[in-house]
Amino acid sequence: MRALPRFTASVFVLLLSFTSPAFAQYMFLDTNGDGANDASDRVNPIGPTTIDIWVDTSTNRDGSPATCDADETTRLTINQWEVVLRAVGGTLRWGPLDNVLGISSLRACFADAADTTDPVWYHNGWGGLAIIEPGRYLVGKLRVEVVTGNPGIMFVPNNPSQPTDITSFGTQCAGKDNDNTYKLGVDWTDADGIGGALAADAGGPYLGVPSTPIQFDGRATLAPGAGEVTYSWDFGDGTQGAGPTPTHAYAETGEYTVTLNVTDGETSNSTWTTAKIILQSAPVARAGGPYAGFIGISVFMDGRTSSDENGDPLTYTWRFGDTISAHGGYAFHTYYAEGLYTVTLTVSDGALSSSDETTARIASREQRPPVADAGGPYTGFTGVALTLNGSRSSDPDGDPLTYHWLFGDNTEGVSAMTHHSYAAAGEYEVILEVSDGTLTTSDVSSATISDPTGGPPVVRAGGPYRGVTGQIIEFDGRGTTDPDGDPLVFEWTFGDGRNGAGPTMGHSYRVVGEYPVALVVSDGTFSIRTETTASISTAAPRGRARAFVRGGQPELTLGALGSALLVQIEPVDGSFRLDDVDLAGLLLRCDGSVAASGIRAVAPAALVGDTDGNGVEEVTAAFRPEDLRRLLGHIRRPVVAALELEGVFWEGGTYKAGIKVSVIPSSGRFAPVVRPNPFNPEATVSYSTSKPGRVGALLFDLNGRLVKTLLREREMDAGSHNLVLDSRADNGEVLSSGIYFLRITGPDGPIVTRVSIAK
Repeated sequence: MRALPRFTASVFVLLLSFTSPAFAQYMFLDTNGDGANDASDRVNPIGPTTIDIWVDTSTNRDGSPATCDADETTRLTINQWEVVLRAVGGTLRWGPLDNVLGISSLRACFADAADTTDPVWYHNGWGGLAIIEPGRYLVGKLRVEVVTGNPGIMFVPNNPSQPTDITSFGTQCAGKDNDNTYKLGVDWTDADGIGGALAADAGGPYLGVPSTPIQFDGRATLAPGAGEVTYSWDFGDGTQGAGPTPTHAYAETGEYTVTLNVTDGETSNSTWTTAKIILQSAPVARAGGPYAGFIGISVFMDGRTSSDENGDPLTYTWRFGDTISAHGGYAFHTYYAEGLYTVTLTVSDGALSSSDETTARIASREQRPPVADAGGPYTGFTGVALTLNGSRSSDPDGDPLTYHWLFGDNTEGVSAMTHHSYAAAGEYEVILEVSDGTLTTSDVSSATISDPTGGPPVVRAGGPYRGVTGQIIEFDGRGTTDPDGDPLVFEWTFGDGRNGAGPTMGHSYRVVGEYPVALVVSDGTFSIRTETTASISTAAPRGRARAFVRGGQPELTLGALGSALLVQIEPVDGSFRLDDVDLAGLLLRCDGSVAASGIRAVAPAALVGDTDGNGVEEVTAAFRPEDLRRLLGHIRRPVVAALELEGVFWEGGTYKAGIKVSVIPSSGRFAPVVRPNPFNPEATVSYSTSKPGRVGALLFDLNGRLVKTLLREREMDAGSHNLVLDSRADNGEVLSSGIYFLRITGPDGPIVTRVSIAK
């Protein structure tokens, strides 16, 4: 597999009305413990309700066998699941969630960092490496409690404010997006939730210019009943509309509250969004740079941070200062003489344009470029992972290399050796770009892909395996079979940089941790890869340690992280000597990270004396920025993360210490966190911005009426910020209990979240 697949379970109050593909899986919720979904399943109006989340990957709703879309002979498997839920007709207090499916003893990152504060939306799940065969499974148990109304619960494909949170599950089947992930509404459609309710969805927010019609879209409205749904729109400027997709033009600039009311003849539901009308303005060109390079070596220039306030598509024209020009958001250009060149980027939205200048300083070649070797030419089969090997690439200066593959089918990959599956037969151009951090070169190869005949082997790697450091573990793939009786070739990778061959292999690990183990089996036509894990422990801890960072709790802004994290470790009460520490064995872990075994310190660590003046000598462990981004990249909102540092001694045994860091995710659009929520009389609103700019915060009631100004727009620096939200309106009156909408605008765009005031 190219990436760890994800399995998403969604909780639906109703059956989604998508067009069903031929092989739709059936997922449902159950509250009375009978393993079925029917009208008797309800959320208790008082007290907690335990909801069972079920999925059946063995049969479809109509009883036919559930198989992969691309290969009807291959059955569905699971190794991860994820749910996005929406409460309709009321609000809920969500969680906790218990995983029931035996895929891993470790939580997936999204399970650890799930946001349970939103009374309407919920996202969570569980992941692991173990492969679960097709069947009917109880995958999770979720506790909920009613806060307001009489809510039902529905599965939804994703939360519009967090589009990367999706209802899906990881499988060995490729899926329509060729990502080993079956997503609700894309790869499967059948899902039954609890109760029934009509849920309006107005789309948006919308952006336009005066006198130009905007098409509003309410087709995402969810209607469980059989009655015809009617749509009534209030565009916020004194005019109304009807139908699921009306158009409307605003006469003046401004920001308008757009309200949609839907009814099916029995029940009604309303929601709102915004329409921002601005004057037509020229795009803003950003040429990047200044750039530097060498004669005869391509310089990469990137103008993709250019923007257009009206949201129009842009075209790009580059002039490199040497009579050569090019088009596109980015460009590679080679200069053949020394000098300082003026580089101009012009962007156009079709009506207006703007330009930006930067420089490119070109010197004689002092640093030698890397040599890219894409390997190949390659041959393979549709739907079968093809191994592409660029490890013969090199750098004459000995610099470490990074790899970027372009597979020729609009997909990309990284790492020296990568695996890719093509969906269609044909001849593909394969490009490998390698960089030494300053210079980039490329090599071109080809991949000839044919439709296969016969069947692939069914690979079973055994496991998950367990052992201790220094102990030989027998890895057993003898359960693998081939339907055609072809001779098989077995290749193992053990996750610690070492490999093996053969159906069985003995291997030992030196350092504790959880290692990804992969087995690739080839029958001469197909090469099938499967994964398992090896959990390695050691003797009981025999040392107590303290870890800290000089200067106090550090703040890590992942998108701008440019230096290593330096951690000091010292023994507590003389429980061990620093001379006994294996400095190459230091690991930093985050519970639930995709880097399950942790990241290693940059070797060697060094003794630095007593930096905090407590009379105890310390050792310094340094962790690289790129490793920290991999360890903490799952975090989607500003949090204080509790990390664990574990080390080993030369003679066996371990020591552990905890450390806390403030993590700012790499994306600027972070949903605000309101704690507590519901609140009374006040709550703390935490949010973050990725760059400086004007920030404002407003509170609206369900009718879209402004009731409170938390923060009038003012300039703020990038980083984390807090506001105090109390239950009084701007006029001093106490706000009534119920649902409100908090809207924060800033340099990263507007974000809206729901808050509740308790009685």
